[in-house]
Amino acid sequence: MLIGSFLISNQSDLSLAKVTSIDLDSDVISQSQVESTDLNSLQKKVNKDSSNLKLRLKLARAYSLKKQPKKVVSTLRPVVDELGVGGLRLLAKAYRDQKDHLQVIRVLQFLLSKKDSDYLSWTRLGQTYSKVEKYTEAINAFQKAIRVNKKFRPAYDGLLIALEKAEQRYDLRETLVDMILQFGQKPALLNRLCEIYYQDGFLEGAQDICQRAISHSPKLADNHVFLGLTYKAANNTPRAIAIIQRAAQQFAKSELAQYHAALLNEENKNTFAAYKYYRRGARADREAFRSWLGFARTAFEIKNYEQAFVAFRHACKLNSQSTVQAFRSAASKLSRSPASSQWKKQFSNESLKCRFQ
Repeated sequence: MLIGSFLISNQSDLSLAKVTSIDLDSDVISQSQVESTDLNSLQKKVNKDSSNLKLRLKLARAYSLKKQPKKVVSTLRPVVDELGVGGLRLLAKAYRDQKDHLQVIRVLQFLLSKKDSDYLSWTRLGQTYSKVEKYTEAINAFQKAIRVNKKFRPAYDGLLIALEKAEQRYDLRETLVDMILQFGQKPALLNRLCEIYYQDGFLEGAQDICQRAISHSPKLADNHVFLGLTYKAANNTPRAIAIIQRAAQQFAKSELAQYHAALLNEENKNTFAAYKYYRRGARADREAFRSWLGFARTAFEIKNYEQAFVAFRHACKLNSQSTVQAFRSAASKLSRSPASSQWKKQFSNESLKCRFQ
């Protein structure tokens, strides 16, 4: 499970949103005040006294709470050079609500030129750089936020995502270790470090970390699977099979556990066991192409043509390009076997359809 599976991005965004909202409210105007404000009346006052910055901020905050970001921009943009930190955050939020990432970056850079210690804005800048796939800049922004506030978790969360996207594996590992030192042995951090250590080939470290991850999250299948895979990578196949098959039995709904149990058995020429686990993996996740294709292949090998046919068709819907060769090969083998003509025809016709999907 890659960082796409480590659901930190949403958490960091939510926690940051809460902090930013509170800070903006204190800098500009409270929601209760805005609710009693007549927007039309306030707009007229701003039109008459356009140089009144306090009025503009009050109007902009009112528009923001009414979810009218274009109005916020039109209110604040003419006086951007005069805005303080709160006003610039408000303007950046309006651009963010309009998904105008370039303008968000410009406003936050201007804000940070005024207040370099604003870790909230460094974090927002990092998130925005990540959205436009400028991961080097994102990493720098998140690191600056962390230097200002070493306990601000959303900055670390954003940094993890940017480091993985930039494929900076060493810094990714080091950041996870730093987070464990800073925030304690949180299950999510140990889980992620277990996976990263295995993927990067640090097998002894992975075994230790994965054992700790299991002790903190015994009901998470991934940790058991990655522990087993470290033994496989270390050429201890019997130990790997024991751990991963136990995980597959314990976590029937884990496609990851079912798939790797199937793969190990298939590699060891135990086709029927592989078929059983591939089938369970396919049941666990109807979108898991790898399990469906494995299910199709092994069902065919044990001559369960009905299940193989259904599985091949489903695999073809998920990924026709990667299915068609195996499907055509099965159809070809079937044409030379004593199987019924019905199955020969169905496999031949459907494998041709798969080719052109």
